[in-house]
Amino acid sequence: MTNLNWTISANEVQTKARWRRARVLNDFEAVGYGVLALEDESAASNGEHHHLIHSAPVSPKEPKVVLGPGTGFGQAQIFWNEKTENYKCFPSEGAHGDFAPRGPDQRALSEFIEKQKGYCELEHVCCGPGLENIYEFLSGGERRPAPDIAEAALNETDVRAYQAVVMFLSILGQEAGNWALRSLARGGVYIAGGITPKLIPILENNACLEQSYLHKESRFSQVIESVPLILITNDDIGLSGSCWYAIGSL
Repeated sequence: MTNLNWTISANEVQTKARWRRARVLNDFEAVGYGVLALEDESAASNGEHHHLIHSAPVSPKEPKVVLGPGTGFGQAQIFWNEKTENYKCFPSEGAHGDFAPRGPDQRALSEFIEKQKGYCELEHVCCGPGLENIYEFLSGGERRPAPDIAEAALNETDVRAYQAVVMFLSILGQEAGNWALRSLARGGVYIAGGITPKLIPILENNACLEQSYLHKESRFSQVIESVPLILITNDDIGLSGSCWYAIGSL
């Protein structure tokens, strides 16, 4: 596991649990299958587990992407398999790639992180600890826990906290737009993770995430406009995906 010094063996779990078969899923691989599980339930739930950020048609059998900040920044792609006539999820460690800043403030943020860590990867600025890094950068060295920053931003009691959240959401939107282009994800780009759903009140009054996603200045903004951006608000999305995968493996 990337952020923990753990090794999990499916064979060992299978042997000790006396199961016929066991499979260990990457966390966002499970979230990816959770997207499919929620889509299966959408007719009954009327989309109650989704919050639409950017509206566009969801094209059947087209690629999907799921990503989202929490303790880290998970990412996965989901592609249609003609042989099985179903989707297959492919996990990624893309968040450990380089952060590509947009504009002078983000470039200064990247330089700030590089001075501390020697380099700046995307996860350094787009997860819980990443939000803390942004706040530290904006405040000139003060550091606060991510939940405190989010609460202060929501309650409008700390201008720097609000600015940090807006920058955080903008970076998230940028990466979502990048994935929309990389995968031509006309099946939808889905944002999961534990942070963003808590910030919906800010999203309802500040379009920073959608604006950075669409990137109107880009030559390919029309392509991004054709890709829906959907925020998942179901806390059990990974569990739903694990169940969906297990049932499909029977």
